[in-house]
Amino acid sequence: MIHRRHVFYIAGYDPLGFQHYHRMFSREAVRSKKIWPVDIAITDPKMDDDGLAGRWQIDSSGPNWNVHTTYEYMRWDDLIQENMARPMPSLVLRSLFCFIEYLLTGVTVRIFKANWRFGIFYIMWPIALFALVTVPPLLLWCAVSTLPSPWDWIIGAAAAIAVYLAGLRYARRHFIIQMSAAWIWFRDRAHRLTPECDARFDEFARRIIAKARANDVDEIVVVGHSGGGTIGVPIMARALEIDPDFARAGAPVTLLVLGSSLPMSAMHPKAAHTREAIRRVAVEPSFVWIDTQARKDPMNFFNYDMVRNVGVDPGPNAPNPVYWHLRYRDALSSEFYNRLRWNLWRMHFQFIMANDRRAPYDYIMVVCGPARVLDWAQSNAWQRFDDRAVYAEPDQPQTAHA
Repeated sequence: MIHRRHVFYIAGYDPLGFQHYHRMFSREAVRSKKIWPVDIAITDPKMDDDGLAGRWQIDSSGPNWNVHTTYEYMRWDDLIQENMARPMPSLVLRSLFCFIEYLLTGVTVRIFKANWRFGIFYIMWPIALFALVTVPPLLLWCAVSTLPSPWDWIIGAAAAIAVYLAGLRYARRHFIIQMSAAWIWFRDRAHRLTPECDARFDEFARRIIAKARANDVDEIVVVGHSGGGTIGVPIMARALEIDPDFARAGAPVTLLVLGSSLPMSAMHPKAAHTREAIRRVAVEPSFVWIDTQARKDPMNFFNYDMVRNVGVDPGPNAPNPVYWHLRYRDALSSEFYNRLRWNLWRMHFQFIMANDRRAPYDYIMVVCGPARVLDWAQSNAWQRFDDRAVYAEPDQPQTAHA
């Protein structure tokens, strides 16, 4: 039974940052208590002095268990904000260039073969960005510029600017700018053009090593959601490069990848370094890599081999990854599920949200409860809680339901 756990959380390509994720986690923990009769107390967030991570403490308890979890948010939102602050003409042109490059190199075709839903999701962002902030203002300006009066030109210019600003506002509100910048970032990662990210991720790897070497908790979980899962694998490979035995030093270490877009980087012809990181983690027996995939989420690669399907041969006996396939229908009420099914962004974040029902996957209980993450993924840990949240360890008989 787990009593002390340390979670390293790596968010995806999201500029919102530390405080936002603390508020979201706190809100979902309260919601989770509607189906789990447990006590969950969460402290205020505190940023480290170096500004590279923030953390909050979680004390959760049931009738026969108590767990103290340190939830450490690994910051790279500042780097994302810098990328997204580039001038709009640069973003549009680079997004278009990225789109063309992925077509010419065959990556787009490979993405569609891997998962057609993700393929549609991928190509819609640069097209939407170009259509919203470039085409309408240009068409309007061209139409008005044919008129003879200077006043018509002035009115046309004002109208074009107004249409541009309206399109820009819509693109920001509906994550079009964010996702277009993310695809550019994936392309730059493949070309090894993100040295500032490499330095930050190297620091993340060293923090994970230090915690494993401290040997003061029962379980270490590195959680990577979305793009955080994409970089989680290279971070763990870097940790092995720095200290090959770090995961043997004490508590079990688990890499929990949620809704990863890893193939976006690994499929690119220039991404040999990413494929080598995947191979290194796949063959490593000292920790577990759990890759969690959900069919309903179009922003991940469902039922996809994250190793062999990207061209990596780890040999016949590679221990990683362990695949965990989710059904959101099992976790959400029918009414809520029907409301969410067309909200692509919210559906993608269900990986780190609370459930409406007890189900095989429950993020809040995974990071706050007494069961090991691997037991959740492989041994139906959720069934070992009775109605009062009494937990029976795998080697113990389960108590009768009250």
